[in-house]
Amino acid sequence: MVESLEDLQTYFTDFGVAADFGGFSVTGIYEHGYIEVLGVASFSPTFTAPSQSLSTVTVNQTVTIEAQLHTVVDIQPDGTGVTLLILSTN
Repeated sequence: MVESLEDLQTYFTDFGVAADFGGFSVTGIYEHGYIEVLGVASFSPTFTAPSQSLSTVTVNQTVTIEAQLHTVVDIQPDGTGVTLLILSTN
């Protein structure tokens, strides 16, 4: 089921942190955990937020979360209105 943007924003506002994309800010869930990209497992920071809020984000774009600079290395929309950004720490 695809949630409304309002429902998603309420969830992310209650449990998330702000990410500054150098011109706009998005609230989402910031984690540093296990991921798999192209069949390779590793530990990497991720940021999850409503897809609509991340529609202009591109690979190689920088983002600051909790005073830490990251680069977006992959964008993974899940088809339900939520997108996972795979990040690298700069």
